Amino acid sequence: MTNHTKIIEMGAEGGSITLYKCTDKKNEDWFYHSVNEMSYEDLDIEGTDKNSKYSMSIAEAFIKMQGEYNNVFSLYPLFVHPEYKIIALALLEEYVNNIDKHIDYYQWANVLEMEVEELKNSIIQDDSRN
Repeated sequence: MTNHTKIIEMGAEGGSITLYKCTDKKNEDWFYHSVNEMSYEDLDIEGTDKNSKYSMSIAEAFIKMQGEYNNVFSLYPLFVHPEYKIIALALLEEYVNNIDKHIDYYQWANVLEMEVEELKNSIIQDDSRN
């Protein structure tokens, strides 16, 4: 696999979770998430660097990531690749409207290069529309 492109990176206390895209020899795209947890020598806890199995779609990779870390979007967003902003917004909208409304809107707006109100208006469903 070549051309590993970082799509979304989420920070957590003591580590990070990152979703990547890579390309195989047949020029097909694959997706996976990587977990990096730092070690705590004082507590005799070793760090972890692990990658998930490859997925054929970003949605499948995200489902695997969400399955392992069910509140991944409540973590601290560090990076969203500009080409995947629309997908990140869709995933964030799904998360906010169906799992947890308590996200860091300011940091998400920062990494998505949006105003906070613009972000809130784009992802929070208006119940009066139904």
